[in-house]
Amino acid sequence: MTTASGDKVPSRFANPTLLSNALYGKVYRAVDQVTGTDVAVKVAPRDRVRRRVSATGTALLEDMDREAAIMRLLGVSDCRNALALTADGVDDATSSRYIAMPFCDRGDLFGLIETEGPLSEAKARILFADVVRGTQTLHKLGHIHRDISLENIFLRTKQDGNNEDELEAVLADFGLARPVGYRGQAHRRAGKLGYMAPEMYADLESGVVTTEALDVWSLGIVLFIMLTGLPPYATPAQF
Repeated sequence: MTTASGDKVPSRFANPTLLSNALYGKVYRAVDQVTGTDVAVKVAPRDRVRRRVSATGTALLEDMDREAAIMRLLGVSDCRNALALTADGVDDATSSRYIAMPFCDRGDLFGLIETEGPLSEAKARILFADVVRGTQTLHKLGHIHRDISLENIFLRTKQDGNNEDELEAVLADFGLARPVGYRGQAHRRAGKLGYMAPEMYADLESGVVTTEALDVWSLGIVLFIMLTGLPPYATPAQF
């Protein structure tokens, strides 16, 4: 299916509506015609990804194959606070690499704080505990997110709640995730500056070793913004 913007979405996914732009593709809300469920599907032209790898001679910072593998593991773990995979593959008709996941109907944490301002301690406690559970599950599976931020924490109506206003937070976007102990490429940072651990920001010569501490630092920044509505600083250089 070709959207109004000219992008090709596999025919498995009906009524695609653009949600956002990803590093190498786009994310749509659509209906998975195999399962009949609302999904968010990330789509990237397979040839474009391959050209980027070939041109740089290095692996992509954002890796859809790795992301799909991690999300598949999260699905097996049965953790509802980390976004799991519902489908993935390469569509021959459109030559598109796609990853599908459950659609989160309440947006993201960035949008919530932008609309409502700082959260109450009670509300922040509940949502932050969700994010910590998702992060902990990822770490137990041997991977570090490296890009935890308000924009990568999705919100949805609580699945077992009695009140439709009840939210739960879900950790998402694992394109930059890497195994524990992975040494990053020299002169290449991963993640958003405002959430980046000092060691990731500073160590560009040898590449920083990936540990749980990178995510724990980002979680602290997330909690600070949840409670104050403002970041503690613009970049780690100011810390």
